[in-house]
Amino acid sequence: AYSFHVSADGQMQPVPFPPDALLGPGIPRHARQIHTLSHGEVVCAVTISTSTRHVYTGGKGCVKVWDISQPGSKSPMAQLDCLNRDNYIRSCKILPDGRTLIVGGEASTLSIWDLATPTPRIKAELTSSAPACYALAISPDNKVCFSCCSDGNIVVWDLHNQTLVRQFQGHTDGASCIDISNDGTKLWTGGLDNTVRCWDLREGRQLQQHDFTSQ
Repeated sequence: AYSFHVSADGQMQPVPFPPDALLGPGIPRHARQIHTLSHGEVVCAVTISTSTRHVYTGGKGCVKVWDISQPGSKSPMAQLDCLNRDNYIRSCKILPDGRTLIVGGEASTLSIWDLATPTPRIKAELTSSAPACYALAISPDNKVCFSCCSDGNIVVWDLHNQTLVRQFQGHTDGASCIDISNDGTKLWTGGLDNTVRCWDLREGRQLQQHDFTSQ
């Protein structure tokens, strides 16, 4: 099995690897490297703007911006200094219009960048009580940001008003990964406490918990 799904009765079921997974129509027969972006140090986060053809790579203290519409470009077109030099960017998300970038990492503050200006600038900062953010997710309507915090909390942010709306509490160690359902009603989070949890975003409560301690 390479993944799991939740059955109708709420149980985790393995998804078997299909026999024709590598043979079916439309499956690429090969992959080749077409470009390398030399960030220069460890990269912990990457996001791509399909509207502007820019790639954002997050590393130590900063996010570097690359123009992939210019083949062979060896230098970033900009550098966004987000954190102290020794702190790593852990996640970055760009809104679909390519005008707003949200950055989180080893700091209690998320930075929201305005990319529409000639020189990108921070237009807002969102501060929580946790010392770090490990992962970010954006709601399908692009109105809400979810941040996975090192204290185990999931913080819900209103991007329009730039305010903290709610916190989901349940993980007993850092919340490290996150995904949201296509209809925006459920949130899935994984944590360093070896659990995966499902949250109901309409009622603001935990629906399910799956323990992977024995895995």
